[in-house]
Amino acid sequence: MSDPEYKTSFKNVIFQRELILVFVSAFFIMLNLYIMLNLLPLYVIHKGGSEFLAGIQNATFSLAAVFLRFYLGPLADTKGRKLPLLIGSFVFLTAPLLIWIAPNYWLQLLGRIYQAIGIAAFLSSASSTVADYTPIKFRGRIIGLYRGLISLSLMIGPSLGMKIVNKYDYSHLFIFSAIIGLISFLLILGLPNKVNTNKDELKQSKVLSNIIYLIKKPQLLKAYLGIIVVCLSSGVLFTYLSIYALSSGNIKNPGIYFTVYAGIGVLATIYSGYLSDRIGREKVILPAMVFLGMGIVALSLLSSETTYMFYISAILSGVGFSASLSVLITSVIDNAEDGIRATALMIQENSIDIAMASGAFLFGLGTIKFEMSTLYLLLGILTVGFAIILSRIESRDI
Repeated sequence: MSDPEYKTSFKNVIFQRELILVFVSAFFIMLNLYIMLNLLPLYVIHKGGSEFLAGIQNATFSLAAVFLRFYLGPLADTKGRKLPLLIGSFVFLTAPLLIWIAPNYWLQLLGRIYQAIGIAAFLSSASSTVADYTPIKFRGRIIGLYRGLISLSLMIGPSLGMKIVNKYDYSHLFIFSAIIGLISFLLILGLPNKVNTNKDELKQSKVLSNIIYLIKKPQLLKAYLGIIVVCLSSGVLFTYLSIYALSSGNIKNPGIYFTVYAGIGVLATIYSGYLSDRIGREKVILPAMVFLGMGIVALSLLSSETTYMFYISAILSGVGFSASLSVLITSVIDNAEDGIRATALMIQENSIDIAMASGAFLFGLGTIKFEMSTLYLLLGILTVGFAIILSRIESRDI
């Protein structure tokens, strides 16, 4: 793999053809994903399912991605970056069509499990490819821009998906999702295939020992724990926000929440990357996580008389989630050796999915006995508390 360090100009780095292809492809993959994450719970209810079944479907998707990623994630280290990117984009092309034609809830669920193959294969390989072409001195900014594009897809996706459903129907939504999956697949075809040349690290039998080695690194473990806290909260937001906001009475298009959330998140991601390059990763992570917790607390105060809390929550949560996750991922990349970077990012992606699935599942169970507003208040307080605890733990003490 060519060494990107010779490209000392930020402009030369960011306009590399390989980075542009990955950035744009990842944007369409995540646009597809965020549409599905936010609209499929409503689709389940539209088809006669319950709130609990809606949550279970997203949780099953995330858990399936966790198990599949143990094999598909390290493929980027063992077989090169391009193969898992092609697998992932092809799945995102075909999964919406399979979910669309599924005649009942359980076959829809199988379609979601198939969709999990796509996310398991694509994300860690895409992040690894971005890191491959990025000098360390620009890493925070480049990863910030990359995560900013992902935030942009979140800003556009749920609201756009809701508009498609409201103006047309769910069939048009699934066709649109397949089309953007096709665009991503075609873009990935233009990438070169870069393969790790370290024969020892390439052995598939070393994957498990590599995972254990990476988890035992204190700096990485602390980053993974931070990611779990952040994504447990976001899993609840992505799964239940639409249902909760519509029940307030005055919110007609809950997708607007994610437009604001992701729009402010784009700016927060880019600036947090720049700031973390200058003052260090940890000094950015704590305040960002606190902002996320405050945003969730604000959501707990939403009612028909306090719709402004909907927008306050979107701003605070958008800044907190986007900035903290971007810098935490950059920290993972910083502390993972090049030859097993995709494996480290696989663990990171699994941390995200385990947390999101756990958050959605536990929150869903909580709705059986408690009001959603109460659960959001508790979740926000816990997020702030865990952020403070993590900030006080030295990596060497873990």
